[in-house]
Amino acid sequence: MDNFLRFFAFRLSLAALLIVAMPVVAKDWRALSENEQKILAPFAHNWDAMTAEQQQRLIDGASLWNSMSAEEKRLAHRRFSQWQRYGVDQRQRILERFARFQALPPRQQRLLRQNYLRFNALPEAQKRRIRNRWQAMTASQRADALRRMKPRANSQIVGEGSPSNNAREPMPPSQARWFR
Repeated sequence: MDNFLRFFAFRLSLAALLIVAMPVVAKDWRALSENEQKILAPFAHNWDAMTAEQQQRLIDGASLWNSMSAEEKRLAHRRFSQWQRYGVDQRQRILERFARFQALPPRQQRLLRQNYLRFNALPEAQKRRIRNRWQAMTASQRADALRRMKPRANSQIVGEGSPSNNAREPMPPSQARWFR
């Protein structure tokens, strides 16, 4: 249960950082529903010290958590447990890469998702060979390889949001909605 509370606290904190909320009026702790109080219990001790915006973001996060299916909650819990094992530097790199991905045009995002799906559909031995070959390259060799892939990659875009194979996306937008 302790991990669950830590996970939820992290999730709500992340939502508070990433969701842009409209200006709201501060809400008294006693005005929250019983369910909201239960979910937001880790924040009860400093609720009154929070800004109205922080409170609203947490309330929105609690609402989102309540709307998730049991499977989505299990998946989120598993991912949070993995996130906790990362060091501060690794978390920062992940957040920076995510921000760079979000800044890409939708067409490039689709291309990256499709390439990810194609790569994940490969047999493990082939994936390992590709990773080893990439890691053995120098920075200039990698840059050359990426330049050679661009023209070919642009012609491989299948269509609006349709992956090139039937593999499941690692985090469909419906599950990643708290990152918006």
